[in-house]
Amino acid sequence: MSKIRDVRGIEILDSRGNPTVEADVTLADGALWQGTLSGGAGNDGLILGMANARTLDANNLLGFEAVTAQGAAMLTLTNGFTLQSLNVAGDLTLASDASLTTNSLTFGSADNRFIINGLFAGSIDGGAGSNRILLNAGSAAAPVRFAAVSNIAGLDMSGGYATVSGDADFGVIDLTSGRLVGLAGSTIRAGGLAVRQGATFGSAGHVIGNVNVAGTLSPGASPGTMTVIGNVALAGGSTTLMEISPTLSDQLLISGTLTIAQGAGLVLTADQQVKPGTTLDLIIANGGISGSYTSIVKPDSLFGFIVQDDKRIRLLGQFLNNGSFTPQVRRAIDYTNAVISAGTASDGLIDTLPVLASASGASNSAAFARLTAEPYASATQMGMENGLTIAHAARSIARLSGGDAPRAFSIGQYLGGLGRIAADDQAGQSASRSRSYGLLGGLGIGTDRWSIAGFGGYLDSRQTLRHLGSQTDADGWFAGAAGSYAMGALRFDATLAYHQIDADTDRLTPDGDKAHGRFRLKNWVGDLSLSYEAVLGSDWAAQPDIGLTYVATTRTGLREDNGSVWALDVAKDTHDALFADGGIAFGRSRGSKARFRPFVRLGVQYQLQGRSVEALAGFSGSEQGLLSLGVRRGGLVGNVSGGAEMRVGSALSLFANASQTYSEDDRRASANVGVKLVF
Repeated sequence: MSKIRDVRGIEILDSRGNPTVEADVTLADGALWQGTLSGGAGNDGLILGMANARTLDANNLLGFEAVTAQGAAMLTLTNGFTLQSLNVAGDLTLASDASLTTNSLTFGSADNRFIINGLFAGSIDGGAGSNRILLNAGSAAAPVRFAAVSNIAGLDMSGGYATVSGDADFGVIDLTSGRLVGLAGSTIRAGGLAVRQGATFGSAGHVIGNVNVAGTLSPGASPGTMTVIGNVALAGGSTTLMEISPTLSDQLLISGTLTIAQGAGLVLTADQQVKPGTTLDLIIANGGISGSYTSIVKPDSLFGFIVQDDKRIRLLGQFLNNGSFTPQVRRAIDYTNAVISAGTASDGLIDTLPVLASASGASNSAAFARLTAEPYASATQMGMENGLTIAHAARSIARLSGGDAPRAFSIGQYLGGLGRIAADDQAGQSASRSRSYGLLGGLGIGTDRWSIAGFGGYLDSRQTLRHLGSQTDADGWFAGAAGSYAMGALRFDATLAYHQIDADTDRLTPDGDKAHGRFRLKNWVGDLSLSYEAVLGSDWAAQPDIGLTYVATTRTGLREDNGSVWALDVAKDTHDALFADGGIAFGRSRGSKARFRPFVRLGVQYQLQGRSVEALAGFSGSEQGLLSLGVRRGGLVGNVSGGAEMRVGSALSLFANASQTYSEDDRRASANVGVKLVF
């Protein structure tokens, strides 16, 4: 028969006179009861005096809110207990079929062990002794759930799944298997936390202590931010597992250092695509990062790159390309992704990358169109245009009408021109509008048959790419020599000149700011022409002609200097262009004595070489891999020109002419006015 050592009860009357009985039942040491012990209504307590190990079955103990086990023997619980409090003086074991839910589990002053083979939920106070928790239970669906934990010397976890929701001080944590998870708002304190191979640890709250990982570190709790007040060391063979989502991703914040050993790996999981241009700080270690992940694994659907610097490891969302974008935009997207992948993007650039994505997450083609060195490529066309202007102005500069005796002469003229090259919408190249004006002056000597002259001058030019919001202003000097030689009705003209231009370009950047670059264009211009005079009557003649013009342009390298994160370094470029032209002019014959000498010319020009221009550029500190094409000149263009010379006297002539060049994509107009004085 079971013996009850003591039963103590009190009756409590409520305001209506209804009684409630609270009772404490004390069993004699070694006593067992047969059947069920019920505490009934009220707050009932059971006190067990234990000198020997004892098993307590929840099915035989009903209606008790508090249990106290006195004595140093082991108490084993089976089946499901729900208690307001459990006080244990000795060791406590939860059997594999047991569960214990309690507001307070308190141990005494001895060195105790709490062995969890079943399920536990509640708070633990280890008391005054050196107490350890041995855990091998729980699953993701039904975990062991720790709330507040205090006065525990160590947690040894050899399997299972456990969570922490409150402030838990576990002393020293040693995980050899299983998974321990700190929920959002939790704090896990440990003198040291070791995650061995086969074990997994992570938290969406705070961890105070140093963390050493040989197994799996999984920050967050689907997902979340894990904050470590201490240092983290990742051993070779360890895995850092992070979950990525468009709205919230795992993050690891470390107050101290992060050490990554050779062989450590990073694994990213994602159920959706990250918005292009998004920067996710995966790990921030305020004390610095040493080492790097040997392997990085991510799903093919996750477009992005892992970038590491001294204190951060980040995921940069890759910009998605689209076949409907222009080649110019596609090249800008590919280059930006390459810079991100190489890890050479500056922090400022990374912070502003979202400008390149639309609100829906697609690559912003309009913004990428401004990530270009096209204004510098197109400036090469401006240099070529100036070279053509000089060549055409100087083609007849050395011609002198007079006798056989050599005479000196001087010439001066005003040069002006307008130009337009159409956009190429399919290629993504912007239309160009240009204008130029300047002066040319020279001295020469010659006869009616031969003459030579030296000349120099100045040209001021401007080119605008309105679609890109860019403008290049340029001015520079030129100098050269020209010669003419006649053999009967045939005449040869030749020009060699050098033109140097100082240019400034302002262009709009993807964020609407401006970038500025200063560079120099250097032109060598060579021109050869052959004409034949076919006399028509006494005063008039038809003059067919052909010619070749060569313009070699060098654009110096440059670094945009306004401090913008979008500033580019543009490489030096050399460009060769070759033009052939031919036409027929009608006007006064060379032997005519008429003072007023009008003419009209019809012709064509074909560019044999160098229609396309390009610029190679890159962000500061990154490879110059951004290829941008400039405006493309028309191949075959028609030309009509006309003008007149007025011989005021035997020594003075005034002249003026205008020219219009036209094709579907290329239009230019020019006008020259000048004076020639023979000494």
